[in-house]
Amino acid sequence: MLGPDGLTVTAPTGTRHEPLGADPLGQVSAALAEVGGTVWQAFGWASFELAHLLHGGELPADNRTLLHLLLPLHTAHLHPGGVDVDTADDAVARAWRDAILGAGHAAPRTGRR
Repeated sequence: MLGPDGLTVTAPTGTRHEPLGADPLGQVSAALAEVGGTVWQAFGWASFELAHLLHGGELPADNRTLLHLLLPLHTAHLHPGGVDVDTADDAVARAWRDAILGAGHAAPRTGRR
């Protein structure tokens, strides 16, 4: 998580906070490489106010989170032919495939969704 006061990284090994440096996105990039290695997909969001930080504008006083990213341990990619589960855990892969593919055989739901 990137905020006006620095970068907070939470990983299985623990949580650490480092002050905001001259290159905030460089800090984020280095943290992603450290936690996720070289092959990863990050998911998350950036606030509009991140632009203020990157371009020297003044941040609103109540702004706490400018960028929030996560690296999932498991992902599922759905496509017309089935599902691809990306995980290092075979049990998770089997359970997710069974749950996702099995959901297609359930009785259709009626009413508003």
